[in-house]
Parts: sequence; C-alpha cells; structure tokens
Amino acid sequence: MAHTTTYDVVVLGSGAAALAAAATAAGHGAGRVGLFEKADVVGGTSAMSGGMIWIPLNHHMEAAGEPDDRDAVLAYLESLSHGMILPELAEAYVDTGPEMLRWFEDNTPVIFDIVESFPDYHPEHPGGSTTGGRSLECPLFDFNELGEWRDRVSQSRQMPTHVLMNETSLGRGGTTTISTDLMAERAAANLRGCGQALVGRLLRACLDLGVEIHTGHRAVRLETNAHAVTGVRFDSADGEVAVNASAVILATGGFEWNREMVRDFIRGPLERTVAIETNTGDGLKMAMRAGASIGNMQEAWWVPTPNGCVSVPASTWQRCTIRRTSSSRSPRLIASPTAERYSVLAPATDRTSSRHTAFHSTNAGVFSTRCSAFAVRRGRPAVMHGTVTTSTLTMSRYFPRRSRPRTRRSTWVAHHQPRFGVLLASAIRGSPCQWKRLTW
Repeated sequence: MAHTTTYDVVVLGSGAAALAAAATAAGHGAGRVGLFEKADVVGGTSAMSGGMIWIPLNHHMEAAGEPDDRDAVLAYLESLSHGMILPELAEAYVDTGPEMLRWFEDNTPVIFDIVESFPDYHPEHPGGSTTGGRSLECPLFDFNELGEWRDRVSQSRQMPTHVLMNETSLGRGGTTTISTDLMAERAAANLRGCGQALVGRLLRACLDLGVEIHTGHRAVRLETNAHAVTGVRFDSADGEVAVNASAVILATGGFEWNREMVRDFIRGPLERTVAIETNTGDGLKMAMRAGASIGNMQEAWWVPTPNGCVSVPASTWQRCTIRRTSSSRSPRLIASPTAERYSVLAPATDRTSSRHTAFHSTNAGVFSTRCSAFAVRRGRPAVMHGTVTTSTLTMSRYFPRRSRPRTRRSTWVAHHQPRFGVLLASAIRGSPCQWKRLTW
C-alpha cells in the first residue's frame, strides 16, 4: 500500500522555475510546500547553465539611468514569435517580471546584477536592446551556506563553476579573464557563479522558508477528480508514495533525453543536448494524460557547444573546438568591428529558425560591412561572400559544386581578413563539422 501524505502545494522538479515557485508559494502563506525531484540531486539543467534571466523593465535598469520601454519590449517579443505568441501571456510576463524580481530581492538571498553590455539575442529586431540591461545574473554565492545540500546540486559539463557571466566575453566580445589564483581562491571558499549561484540562492531561499525537499521521487501520475488535479503518485526507493495537494505545479523541464519525443516533436536532428539526463518529458506526459493542452513542442534553443580544445591566440574569445548541434543550410558568421574578437552564431535553417541564434558582436546595433570568408577542404579553397548586418552574416552563396563536401564530416579552416574582422564559418548542407585549427 502506498504511503500517503498531504501538502498545500506540491512542486515537481527542482530547477530555477521549480525552486522559485516553491519559494514564492511558501513566502506568500502556503501552509505546507513540498518540492519533489526524481534525481538524487537538485538544480536540474538550471544549475548547469549560465544562470541568466531575461527580465525587461527591471529596477536595476532604472537605477543605472537606462529605463526600459514596455511597448518596445512587447514589440520585440512579437517580432520573434512569427505571429504565434499569445499577447496576454507576453503582457503578463513583461508586467509581473519586475514585481517578481523585487519580491525575491526584498525577501530572500536571491539577488541580481545586470550582465553588462549583454544585448538581446536579436537586437536587430524591433524593440531589441543593443546595450543590454534586460539580462541579469546572481552574484557569487557561498555554497557552504547550503549545509548538507552543498554537494547535492547538479554540476555543469560546459560552464565553469567559479565565474560570473559578467566575467566572460560571451555575447559581448569582451576580453575579461580570471586569473588562476583567483579561481583557486574561489574554489577553496566554495564561491560559485552562473547557474550554480542562481540555484544555490534559490535553494537557500526554499530552505529558509521551510519548503520540504525530496529527491529520488519520480512522479508517475497526476491524481484527478472530475474538475481538478488533486495530487501526485510517486515511485521512490521506499516504494509508492501518494501525495494529496490543493495545488500541483509542474516544472519538470523538457524531454531532450526521450528519443521518442525528440523524434516526434523536434524539428531537426539533435546531436547533443546540454540538459540534465533526467529531462525525459515525465511532466509533459502526465499533463497530456490529464487532458492538458501543449504548445511550442517543436521549439528548442539551438546553440553550438564546446567539444574539446585547440590552440588559438590568448586575446580571442575562448579556446575551444566548435561542433554544431544542428544542421544548417544557411551558414552564419559573426564579426567584430575591432577585428579583435569573434563568436559563433547558431545555424539558422528552415528547421532551426533564426530566432534561436544567440551570439552577437560588440556593438550589434551599428556594425555593418562587407566581408569574405575562406574555407579549405583537401587543399582547395572556395570563397563565400556575404553582408554583415547588425550581428549576423548570412552567406549569399554556397561553396562551388566541386568543393562541396562528399562525406558526413569535414574539417574547415577559417581565415582572418584584418580589415573585415575575425570570422568563423560553418559547414553547409547539413553535414556536421568540427573546427580543428584557426588560421590568422
């Protein structure tokens, strides 16, 4: 027989959304709040991420003398949606985001700073910000404040633990570096940044507010009556657990590790995911069985990810090999007007639309130039031409037919034209590629 217990509010998941929901419920008077996670650690993909949140109209922008504009923000969101966004949801997000931010900063250890000079992902769109201010991150957090939970937070495979986004050049083309001595000092003090800081602070808030956190509980079914969800059934190491609740919040993440759901919903091949392995769509499947509507299931945040290291000049953005995570018919480049910095833009195709690209030049709002990129395959160069407008360069033509790759994997060398900026090119026609060496 299942063990039965009762809560006022049950939250499924333990990423930033789940922790924020649990803290908010407890902080606004819910009598007993339980947070249930199927993994043995908390934090989900949020703890493995860069940890930034996008909250326009926030009070930090006002304090910096750069107030935001509501109409511009709504125009920006509408421009990204291809006519699919629900205006009432966009307005609710824009209007309550600043309120949420103030509540956390006034009542919990969860505080934020502006990620300086970080533009919106598409500053070229109507209402897009070229100067930043809408993207925020938490300051470094001392994980020793979590007590026994300090070693029970998911760890990233791609983000460094002891740095802030403000100390990287991601999306901004900066040259900031952190000394190895400072990194060692932070590691010794267990000071963590990025997604670790966000989740660490949210977790501390939940503990302070009396949220009961349970790991190793996999939700398998929503209990319902004729009118509402009344509870959740869990599988745990101790057997089946039945939880009755007045409210159930689903914050269980995506389905990146569920091959069947990826095949059925994602528009294009997924070669690698940076999400936590427990993202198998459990919450989505339970919600669908209970009759919930779903939407945007075909969407994803497609980005290139580091996959090894190469030797490049120390002044460049980072030292890494880039492997594309999705195929591309329209290669994208990014160039810096100073010819000192570069970044890689996520591919954009009919299957992975341009609204998923996420990296920008230092001053994306004003930069425009003509440039060329050269690629080498088996010693034979082929030239591609294009125009840089704001943050992206879309190739105006592909490689000559004789130079197109014949295999599924090719190695390319990007060439630096000093008068145009530093360029990186990607392969074409859906053949995955990997950078091996950069020529300057």
